[in-house]
Amino acid sequence: MPGDYPTVSVVLPTYNERQSVLPVLHDLEWALNSADHEWEVIVVDDDSPDRTWELVRDSYDDHPRVRVIRRTEQSGLSSAVLRGFTAANGETLVCMDADGQHPAEKVPALVEAADGGFAVGSRHCEGGSIDGWPWTRKVVSAVAGKISHLTIPSSRSISDPMSGFFAVDADVLDDEVFVDADPHGYKILLELLVVSDASVSEVPITFDTRDAGESKLTPDEQVRFVEHSVGLGIADRGLNLNAPLLIRSVELGLMAGVSVLMLLVGIIVGGLDGAVGAGLIGGAGSLLVLGMLRWLDTGESWEETA
Repeated sequence: MPGDYPTVSVVLPTYNERQSVLPVLHDLEWALNSADHEWEVIVVDDDSPDRTWELVRDSYDDHPRVRVIRRTEQSGLSSAVLRGFTAANGETLVCMDADGQHPAEKVPALVEAADGGFAVGSRHCEGGSIDGWPWTRKVVSAVAGKISHLTIPSSRSISDPMSGFFAVDADVLDDEVFVDADPHGYKILLELLVVSDASVSEVPITFDTRDAGESKLTPDEQVRFVEHSVGLGIADRGLNLNAPLLIRSVELGLMAGVSVLMLLVGIIVGGLDGAVGAGLIGGAGSLLVLGMLRWLDTGESWEETA
């Protein structure tokens, strides 16, 4: 292949993506070859029960440009992306989902725009769009974007801080960045924007409906996102604080306050309806126990925090 283009490493974090990963790999191969890029794809799989890792390994066993990393002792989308980035050989690194929602044909445009910094595939800049989302999903995404803009100054330069589709110049991610990165949840872009000092541009994309599988956006991941955003906001402002402990302590205080309120209401209502009162009192105790358990599981970093 011609050597006039930067080499490209595309990292695909996967978990139960057996139904969609091969079409995504096919589209990537076509897009990168059409742009005359020298490329590699690294599939980082968190030991999927549907054996996504095995399907890719067997399908591309004799393909020198596709590698599979199967993780059995660690899990999580953000850490999977970092694992892939550290193993990559490319001059430009690309993060992309394996569920078919990110348009592979936009990878060459992201690579070109990432010269010396980040290029983010944006659904919200001029020319970007979302195809087929229900209004509830759009509301959740919009609220999450507002949270990140409110809490993290470094995210305000882009219209779509929630994007999971981006390219970055490999020189931006030096050893110090990987040491400082402490992801918590699924939005690795926000983490890298805070711990690195690089320019950011946007490329409009159409975000498609999921080809197969189920969304990983569970209530637990939503809580992690809020925690992570607040923690990144603390770091982005140069405050040398133990973000996990501070955030979990505030959470415990709020849960304790709500528990006391539920307890008082339960006592009052119990005189009129014993079952409802007992339910409120029991709920108050459960909420307080949950807050204590989360606080006790807090470590010195998000990586050490359950």
